[in-house]
Amino acid sequence: MIRRHHPLVSQDLEVLSATKTAVVVRLLNGSSMKIPRQWTDADGARVCPDLQGESKLSIQGLREFLQLLEALRKRTIRVAP
Repeated sequence: MIRRHHPLVSQDLEVLSATKTAVVVRLLNGSSMKIPRQWTDADGARVCPDLQGESKLSIQGLREFLQLLEALRKRTIRVAP
């Protein structure tokens, strides 16, 4: 597994089956899980393409987003009778 931030990152798992878009792997507890093929190194990939580079979200941007969510949560909707 190579997708950063995934609980299974850097673990070698037994592949039970594979298609062009997904693989089914056996987890450590014996169960199985279907995961996108691009999240693995099945095709020799080293890093998931959608996670290359730096984050575009700053701490300040995250704070503003959380403030917006809080304001929306507090907003009440009035319905006319």
